Amino acid sequence: MLIIILGQFIGKIEVQGLKYRSKSSFLYNLLLKENMPFQEPFFRNYLYDVYEKGFLDSFEVYGKFKKDTLDLIFKVSDYPTINGFKWEIKKVSKEFEDSISFYKGLPASNYNKYKISKLIEKFYITKGYVNPKIEIREKFIDNSKVELIISGNVGQKYRISKIEFYGNRSFSDRLLKNLLSNKEVNFIRKILRGGYFSQEKFDKDLITLEDFYKNSGFADFKVDSFKFEYEEKFVKIKIFLNEGKKYYFGSINFEGNSKFKNSQLENAITIKKPLNFFNSIRYRLGYGIWYNSKLYSRAKVLESSNNISSLYADSGYIYAQVEPIEEKNDSTINVKFKIKENWKVKVRLVNIYGNTKTWDEIIRREIYIFPGDYFNRSLLLLSYRNLYYLNYFSNIGVNFKPVLEDSSLVDLEIKVEEKPTGQIGAGASYSQLDGLFFNVNLQQPNFLGRGWTIGFLAEYGARRQNFQISFTEPWFGGKPILVGINIYSLNRYLFTFNQRNTGISISYGRRLWNLFSRIKFDYTFEYISVYDISPLYEGSQFYDFWTKNPRVLSSSLTTTFSYDTRDRVFNSSKGYSFSFPWTITGGPIGGNLHYIKFIPELIILIPNYKDKLVSFLRVNWGSIFSILAKQDLPPYEYFALGDVGPLGLRGYDFRSIGTRVGASVLGGKHFFRFTFEERIRPADQFYISLFYETGNSWWAIKTIDFRNLYDAIGIGFRIEVPIVGIMGFDFAYSLKYKEFKTHFNLGPYY
Repeated sequence: MLIIILGQFIGKIEVQGLKYRSKSSFLYNLLLKENMPFQEPFFRNYLYDVYEKGFLDSFEVYGKFKKDTLDLIFKVSDYPTINGFKWEIKKVSKEFEDSISFYKGLPASNYNKYKISKLIEKFYITKGYVNPKIEIREKFIDNSKVELIISGNVGQKYRISKIEFYGNRSFSDRLLKNLLSNKEVNFIRKILRGGYFSQEKFDKDLITLEDFYKNSGFADFKVDSFKFEYEEKFVKIKIFLNEGKKYYFGSINFEGNSKFKNSQLENAITIKKPLNFFNSIRYRLGYGIWYNSKLYSRAKVLESSNNISSLYADSGYIYAQVEPIEEKNDSTINVKFKIKENWKVKVRLVNIYGNTKTWDEIIRREIYIFPGDYFNRSLLLLSYRNLYYLNYFSNIGVNFKPVLEDSSLVDLEIKVEEKPTGQIGAGASYSQLDGLFFNVNLQQPNFLGRGWTIGFLAEYGARRQNFQISFTEPWFGGKPILVGINIYSLNRYLFTFNQRNTGISISYGRRLWNLFSRIKFDYTFEYISVYDISPLYEGSQFYDFWTKNPRVLSSSLTTTFSYDTRDRVFNSSKGYSFSFPWTITGGPIGGNLHYIKFIPELIILIPNYKDKLVSFLRVNWGSIFSILAKQDLPPYEYFALGDVGPLGLRGYDFRSIGTRVGASVLGGKHFFRFTFEERIRPADQFYISLFYETGNSWWAIKTIDFRNLYDAIGIGFRIEVPIVGIMGFDFAYSLKYKEFKTHFNLGPYY
């Protein structure tokens, strides 16, 4: 290519050699036209861009100066345009077809055809096909357009007959096979159409083997080679390993640290430190061996390096560099962390983007790092957690941007993506307790983008009429103080009695010593009527009280202490939550009913595989005591378990577990419930759970017997649906009654 760079304006443009494109189309792609100013850097970029996109096979450019203009002569060889695709092999999925439709309209250059063939081969490899070979040829449909005909051999799928390891002296074949995602075919996998070889998975399996060995003391480990032996529709895989020597951690040293003492850095690293109880059990279950903290582990070296960097970032040294240097001896590896601390950095600005609804101040009050502060990584992560916990945003990005004029400053950039937070609906619902009822519902957690929560609910059915209106302000007076009010009227026509509640509830809450701790007070003043009581209750204090007092005043105060470190409200991936609500009704605060109730709850979430597989544990206990010996408890306050909800026990009908009065279940004064779930989290708005649940309700403390529990296993899911809210379905099997139950959930309980 020859370019004569003279003149200020482009004169005449001549294009030679075009077969499939017009001159105007060619010049349009070059962004050139006659009589326009000539600018050399842009001109070079245009030429390079056209060549990279494959519009031309070859080209030459000549320039001829005439006074103050430059005439251009292009000598080119071009390609026809891709109009579409024709498949002569097994067709791929529509999603993949749509992805390569990007090439429609582009030139049918050899380079583009090569890229398309490799994309198709990669697709078949991901689907388990071995050695696909794709060929692409052209078929002209007019003078300038071609159809690409895709042919060749997609390869064949092979089931894995056997996986053999050679050279593994320290770990059994069984342990190593369990690490691999490629599995040998067996009776179960054959039925489930599994056991197929995948090259993509195999490449990852080799990395998994290397990571396992290098985290178990074998720093020199490598996979020497591997071999595939194909026979009909099966493949045998042979993997040859070179374990090398086993190393232990030797001395640990630090160099270059002046801001932190060695003792502080030693506390930050995880080298030579045992795992906690839960991680130790997980390691034992995952690998079949116990973790040895003395053995060399590459993961622990990298983790320790990151922890030191985080320690510096928490003090403003975001540019601190930590380099682990390993020195091998006979059977030990000494690790020295070479640190370059660099300079301390302050935050200049906190910029917020993407909040089309939520006010800036609602976001800023959840951010714990301010302009003028030294950068602090922990506070930034805490702010990130706060914003997710609001449940207003579907995605949150937090980053920092260096200030070019001053390297000691950075700007924080917080980008949020709003999600529909309100629930507006009208329709019909059904539950085992209330039957069929019609409803109009409005729930808006971020009303007008101010963080307020408003609610309106009207339900009407043969066994349920409910009207509620509520308002909550989580930051009263610009401080993290919650105030709220709820006015309601609820009529329920239950199986053995009817109940009407009309009242008002006022809430006040605030944080305690840190972000995670909170105390909340709820005062409820209501009139309660219990009528049409079943004769089954005749002779009980409960029957005598409510027949003499068909309408009573209830005055109650609930004090709730909670400590919640979960990363989000719905579908949490880590953290724990403890709450202790304690309610006093009557007594010193007046009213006609007098009792005390408490229901503590502990939730623990343990991430097992990043944040996609999570173990969920929940323990509940509840007790209720009457203050006056002569007064029985209201029937609706007894604990009766079953179905889903605050007192749910899947695998059993609603309010089916507890003390019976005749043919009906009244409940108990004490209950226990334990739940274990293994949750699969494909997305933040959805999870699938395999669960085990057990519990019971007892009439008195002396009747409590943990040998007599109602338990169940099952599978279910929960999904957060815009406008609708949280929906769930569970399919449970009662281990006590040997029967299946299905449960549907629509609401906040998950």
